[in-house]
Amino acid sequence: MSKNTLENGVEIEGVVKFSGEMALDCKLKGEIISEKGDLTLNPNSNIKGDIKAGQVTIKGKVEGSVQAETCKLQSTADVNGDLVYKSLGMEPGAKMVGSTKML
Repeated sequence: MSKNTLENGVEIEGVVKFSGEMALDCKLKGEIISEKGDLTLNPNSNIKGDIKAGQVTIKGKVEGSVQAETCKLQSTADVNGDLVYKSLGMEPGAKMVGSTKML
């Protein structure tokens, strides 16, 4: 299955639903929803809204809650919101303000 990608320069307002793999390097104001999909938020991504996916890798900015089976915060991640997860990984340098809750 191919990866869906929204590149830098794209701005979206609304709900993004996907299955499989999705990579975002854009601005989004709204929700991102996937039952079991893999989401990668690249360094230029700026998300204002809630995220629910199977696996979430954050390299950019998120203002909202994140719910995932596996959540990975890379060194460039900047999260302002709550994390709900089964597995969490955080690299040195990642920023996170909010609560964390293990499922």
